[in-house]
Amino acid sequence: MRGNIGKSGNLFSYIGLDDSIPKKLPLRLIRAIVNDVLIDFSMDFSSVYSDMGQPSIAPEKLLRARHVTPHIAA
Repeated sequence: MRGNIGKSGNLFSYIGLDDSIPKKLPLRLIRAIVNDVLIDFSMDFSSVYSDMGQPSIAPEKLLRARHVTPHIAA
């Protein structure tokens, strides 16, 4: 079963993450490109998941973490 791809929101912060990241940071462009590509693949991802069972982590979240996180840590 495919997991949810919704945002988790601000759990313990009064300042949104987008407000604390500079507007001209290249990571914003990279993330936008990755998000656009993942939206295009969303139906393909849905077709390979069963409707039964425990929900897994959405593949969009896993791929986004794999492609965006290394740029944050650099």
